[in-house]
Amino acid sequence: FGANSGAIYAHSVGGGGGRGAASGGLVAVSTSGGGAGNGGEVTVTSHGDLQTRGSGSEGIFAQSIGGGGGAGGEAGGLVAIGGDGGGAGFGSNVTVTNSGQILTGVEGDAGTGSSAIYAQSIGGGGGSGAPTGGLVAVPGDGGGGQGKGGEVRVTNTGLLRTYFEESFGIFAESVGGGGGSGGGSGGLVALGGQGGGAANGDLVDVDNDGNIFTFGANSGAIYAHSVGGGGGRGAASGGLVAVSTSGGGAGNGGAVSVTSHGDLQTSGSGSEGIFAQSIGGGGGAGGEAGGLVAIGGDGGGAGFGSNVTVTNSG
Repeated sequence: FGANSGAIYAHSVGGGGGRGAASGGLVAVSTSGGGAGNGGEVTVTSHGDLQTRGSGSEGIFAQSIGGGGGAGGEAGGLVAIGGDGGGAGFGSNVTVTNSGQILTGVEGDAGTGSSAIYAQSIGGGGGSGAPTGGLVAVPGDGGGGQGKGGEVRVTNTGLLRTYFEESFGIFAESVGGGGGSGGGSGGLVALGGQGGGAANGDLVDVDNDGNIFTFGANSGAIYAHSVGGGGGRGAASGGLVAVSTSGGGAGNGGAVSVTSHGDLQTSGSGSEGIFAQSIGGGGGAGGEAGGLVAIGGDGGGAGFGSNVTVTNSG
């Protein structure tokens, strides 16, 4: 019955990548950041009745998160080459099946963040490329690409009731990780590091045959969302000759499917019966450049959203 006291909490997180070693000398070459670990698959099956009364206390919380890539090592010298950012880990699939009654919050009390079912998979972000300084300076590129969000599937046949604000009946989301930023540089000849490409969000599938009632503000009955990560920023450079690189391309949102045959009722403001959305991430900004000869980088391409399908008979 206390705050931050969920009934079922299932959580897997991949470890973060280590930072690359810095270097200095006449010729300095640094190492790249380490790749991150993946979040494991998370599966929850519940047939019993669950009740929580405190703020921040979900009935079922299921989440998989990929670790973030390590940053590349910095370099300084007559010739300096920085390390690339490490690749991110991915979030794995999250599956929740519930047939029991779930009640969260207390009627008339203030509280927030106590959804009945909260299922989420998040990919880690790529590590940043290392900055460099020297007569010839070549920084590291940003890491990215691997940290996709996993599939999220929720099947519910039980009664769900929430009373607090920002307390959804079913919240299901897949998020792709963002690309790491490229490393900046300064020298007689300076090249900017390229922004890392972002990863995709994956399928979000919600199948509901139960009745769902929410009473707080911003507390939709069913919220299903897939979003691609944003591309990493291209790095700035400055020198007699300065060439900056492009921002990373963004990830795509995955397909979203919602099928509901139960009754849905919301009472608070900003609380949809069904909210289903797929969004592509934004491309990374190109790097700026300053010098006698200066060439700026292009912006990265944006991601696209995928198909969204909603079927409701309740």
